[in-house]
Amino acid sequence: MFGVFEGNGEHPYAVVFKPDPGEGPALLGDGRFYVPAYFGPSGWLSLDFTAAAVDWQEMPCATGRVRSA
Repeated sequence: MFGVFEGNGEHPYAVVFKPDPGEGPALLGDGRFYVPAYFGPSGWLSLDFTAAAVDWQEMPCATGRVRSA
């Protein structure tokens, strides 16, 4: 997984990432995720770190599910 740090007025701390095919709609059902302005049209989503407490066990970087380039 490749992620980019993002911050703006509405979401000051977030990470932008491209979910696996088919996962986007389910993730958008969770209020922590949103479609970012520039990356969103290409299928990327953002996870807002300020929307709720972050469970780092859910994060790929903490669970070893990160794919290297």
